[in-house]
Amino acid sequence: MADVSFRTDGVKQKALKILVIGDMHVGKSSLLLRFCRNAFNPNMRATIGVDYLLKTLTIDQVDYLFQIWDTVGHERFRAITTSADSFTSVKTWYRNLERNAPPGTNRILVANKCDQKDKRVVTTRQGRDLAEALDMDYFETSASSGEGVEAMFTAIATQVKRRVIDKDSGKMAESSPSFALQSEDGREGCCA
Repeated sequence: MADVSFRTDGVKQKALKILVIGDMHVGKSSLLLRFCRNAFNPNMRATIGVDYLLKTLTIDQVDYLFQIWDTVGHERFRAITTSADSFTSVKTWYRNLERNAPPGTNRILVANKCDQKDKRVVTTRQGRDLAEALDMDYFETSASSGEGVEAMFTAIATQVKRRVIDKDSGKMAESSPSFALQSEDGREGCCA
C-alpha cells in the first residue's frame, strides 16, 4: 500500500491506515462512502481491486488523517478476502489476519445493513458473542441510514491512533494497517 503524507504545523506525517475487509456485497464501499462523504448510493458498483478514501478525524483534540482502504470481497483476493458466507467466514478472516497482519493490529467486527431488520438472520447476541470470542469490539451499522457508522470508524481510528502514535510518546511508530472485519450473511440484510 502506498503511503500518503500530510503536513501539520510544517511537519510531514504519514496517514494512519485502516483496511476494511469482508465478503462481497456486505456494504464495505457504502460504509466508506457514508463515513468519508456522508453519502449513500443504493446502486453502488462492486469494488474492483483495492481503493481508498481519506478522512481527517479529531482525536484527543488533534487532527489525524486516515487512509481507509476498501477491498474487493472476491475469491482471487483470498489473502485479503474470502467468498464464504459472511458470518461463518469471520473466523477464516480472523485466521488470515493472524497469519498476515503485524502483531498488535487493531480489529473490530462490524455488522452492516442493520436497518433491514426484517431480513436479519443473525442476532446481535450472536455477533457480540463472536466478537468477544475473537477479542474484538462489535458494532452494528447501516450505511443507508448512517446509524452507527461514525461511532464505528471513530472507535477503530482512536484505537489505531493510540497504538501507532501514543505508544511512542507522540512520535509516529512504524505504521501497520488496522482491520475492520465486515460481517454479514450471504443473504441481504444484517446478520451479525
